[in-house]
Amino acid sequence: MTINLAILNSSKEHTEVEFNKKNVELLNSLTKREQEILFVLASGKPSKETGDMLHIATSTVEKHKQNIKEKLQLKTIGELVNFALSTKTVSLD
Repeated sequence: MTINLAILNSSKEHTEVEFNKKNVELLNSLTKREQEILFVLASGKPSKETGDMLHIATSTVEKHKQNIKEKLQLKTIGELVNFALSTKTVSLD
């Protein structure tokens, strides 16, 4: 359900997500763990499942998610999904 809502939100903002070289550079500003969490969340997993997959507490995922949003100046999960898609390291296929 999370990914469906994120996709709906992202489609409100953009009809098609294009590759963005600047976002790839921003992606490199994240720590490895933040990148892992970004991609798991962008694939539609909620924080609980993300934590279970990465063997960390849900509260740790939430803190990383907050840090990611701040670093990338994002506000919503839809924006986070769009960002991940724009780096072409995640796809909906």
